[in-house]
Amino acid sequence: MVLGLLSGNGFITGMGLVGGGSVALAGGLQRSNQTEVVVTQPVPPAPAAAPPRKKKLSTLKKGDVLAEKYRVESKLGEGGFGATFLVSDITKNIQNTYVAKAQKLTGKASQDEELVERFEREAAALQQIGSGHGQIPTLFDYFDDQGNFFLIQEQVKGKTLMDALIEMIDTGHVFSIGYALKLIDELLDVVQHLHVQGLIHRDIKPQNIILREGDGKPVLIDFGLVKQTDDDNPLQTGTMAGTPGFMPIEQQMGKALYQSDLYAIGMVFLLLTTGVPPHQLDVNEQIEFDLDWTQEQLGESLSHWLRVAIAPLPQNRFGSADEMRQALLSIRDQSLMAAGYGQALEALGIASGLNAADQQGKTANVRVSDVRREGRAKNLPSQLVGIITTQKEIDAFNALKRLLERNGLEGDLLDMEDTPDFCNIHLKEHPNLVVVRLYFNDESKLAFAIPDENGLDTVYPISTLRGIAPKTEAILARLEVVQQQAGLSVQQKDVQDYIPQDDEDLVEREIRPAIIETLTDMFGPDFRLLSIQTEDNPFRIYGQFEGLETQAGRVFDYELSHNAKGQLAMVYRMNPECLAQEEAEETARNAEEDRLATDGIYTVGWLQRNFDSFQAAKEHFGVRAKSWTKLAERLNQAPGE
Repeated sequence: MVLGLLSGNGFITGMGLVGGGSVALAGGLQRSNQTEVVVTQPVPPAPAAAPPRKKKLSTLKKGDVLAEKYRVESKLGEGGFGATFLVSDITKNIQNTYVAKAQKLTGKASQDEELVERFEREAAALQQIGSGHGQIPTLFDYFDDQGNFFLIQEQVKGKTLMDALIEMIDTGHVFSIGYALKLIDELLDVVQHLHVQGLIHRDIKPQNIILREGDGKPVLIDFGLVKQTDDDNPLQTGTMAGTPGFMPIEQQMGKALYQSDLYAIGMVFLLLTTGVPPHQLDVNEQIEFDLDWTQEQLGESLSHWLRVAIAPLPQNRFGSADEMRQALLSIRDQSLMAAGYGQALEALGIASGLNAADQQGKTANVRVSDVRREGRAKNLPSQLVGIITTQKEIDAFNALKRLLERNGLEGDLLDMEDTPDFCNIHLKEHPNLVVVRLYFNDESKLAFAIPDENGLDTVYPISTLRGIAPKTEAILARLEVVQQQAGLSVQQKDVQDYIPQDDEDLVEREIRPAIIETLTDMFGPDFRLLSIQTEDNPFRIYGQFEGLETQAGRVFDYELSHNAKGQLAMVYRMNPECLAQEEAEETARNAEEDRLATDGIYTVGWLQRNFDSFQAAKEHFGVRAKSWTKLAERLNQAPGE
């Protein structure tokens, strides 16, 4: 016990005291030359409030109410990571039902923190997507209740694609090619919608695809592993997440790309049409799947499409979901032309009303246990030195391939390999004959170089891909040099004539992809198209960027005409007023970010403009963060948050 001598507002001294109470001396107050001593009994601290008792998900039953709003109607399922319930909103007169997805925690702080972060990431992704696509469940609510975390989502009625496949296998068949084409076409449209917003699903598989009642469209569910592309810090490696078999090498290494989702879709197509699951495939020494056997079942064109879709190395896959979809539709169109347009839809079985007979494909001796089993292909490495693991490198590689294609050359002439210092885009099977070299300057800024005959680099610093297209002549000249060094002749490919069904088909199947490719090369991968419209006499296509909805937003005009060879050609013009408006808006945006920064509010754009690297920004502010976005969030937090 301590005797405290008080003087003013503080202790002067203290000494040991034997006894039960504490004694305080009222400083300065004396009576009859005696010091007044006040004896007080210690006041025990108030007991801490007991933490709310955690409700076990296994004990939730019909009639229980979540967050004083949602009544549990039934349990839909429960697994190691969580549970799902059918709930209704008791605050509304109309009793709609929803799906409540609950996250199960482990009780271990570090693991639970990661699980909660994953759950919040799923909620944020679904909020970002919003109701902009009819084949993604709408998120209505997000909360924690009695120690559990819940998402309230749209109830999608229907069966999973895996359940539908099992039913088909029970009849001794797999799905028809026509039905699989229809599903994959619609699924790629969903994935393209995600990728445009910078999101990667990371867990596409038949169990996460619901065939919606009524229209039979595939609805993509379970966004628990969704992530943003690492544009802010492309060299950072994340955590491995996904399902074995539907997860390619780079995703196993913790670096998912848009192409990782495309790989998973290719595996879904393989399973639907052949009954062969990923774990039954084999990878050869050249890191390629043996798919020759698929030609007999799928035909040569679809077999080649599948080979590109599930190429083990990401640079050998399609450049985007839209490119993958257009290639699939092109195969369909070739079949249409071969069968005659009058009977083509019936011949392929891809009309909107597909009955059970249309869905049924070839007979197959497939075991349900094999289809349900998860596992990666034989000999597929989980780690690989030199594999491409950044989205910017893949985007640059695909931009370069498109440049070759538009100049009548084969994009497949090129291959790429990563090194600790740069990424080489070289002639296929000739890694020493480099056409273009990609550099990361201070982690996030992409630069590219065209080596000369002495092996010296001329570096062009760029932050997006817009610097590649203007160097077309220099790149093609370098390509010609390395081909001659390899003893190859420079040959242009034969351009097949395209016979459109009508103007709308021409715009959708041929012109839209060409416009998107060209503008992506010119303005970088982050641009958004608001619309593409047509005019007659002469036939002309024009379009706008999102956010520029005035007449000045008419960014480009494509005019179609026939060239001297009678081929349909496109000529485009950029709108200088629109470009000036874009520059003015960028200037205004920068000025507003500068104003906010003077008030201590930092945006990602301001940070990237004022610091040469992410590392330099972190060191300047003395703040730890994993990305530009997280850095801005930390800097903008109020003290004590």
